[in-house]
Amino acid sequence: MTKFQLLRELEKIRDFLSTLKNYDTNGIIFINLESFYMFIENQLGVGCELRKTVKSITPYIPLTVSDDNLRLFIEAAVHNDNEAIAEMENAFLESSMARLINSIYGAIGDEESWQEIVSVCMKIFEYKQEGVPLNGVTDTLAFSGITTP
Repeated sequence: MTKFQLLRELEKIRDFLSTLKNYDTNGIIFINLESFYMFIENQLGVGCELRKTVKSITPYIPLTVSDDNLRLFIEAAVHNDNEAIAEMENAFLESSMARLINSIYGAIGDEESWQEIVSVCMKIFEYKQEGVPLNGVTDTLAFSGITTP
């Protein structure tokens, strides 16, 4: 993937979610990403395409750390349980994808927030392309709602 392709995929996600703004979603709570994608598929007919687009940029989105994810990580590390480690990885990815979708949805109409999302994803892309470990991940953590000293 190139930077241009990453930007196009982010914009595609924003376009899908912009269309969703026209629907009354008050009171709807999605229990997981799959239920969200099913809703999008039923309402707009693009849930499968949205899922595919989000998955394509997964390596370049910031990880979201939650209490549940941290608990899974500690349990997996303590027990050296490969199944628990796989579960933890999936939980990290799903919560990170959900956070990205929610952040993009919230940034619709707010160019500054949109540019912040794009900037963080591009920085992660650059780090990965350069093979530089993400040792200075302040931007990634800040985007995920975690503050660093």
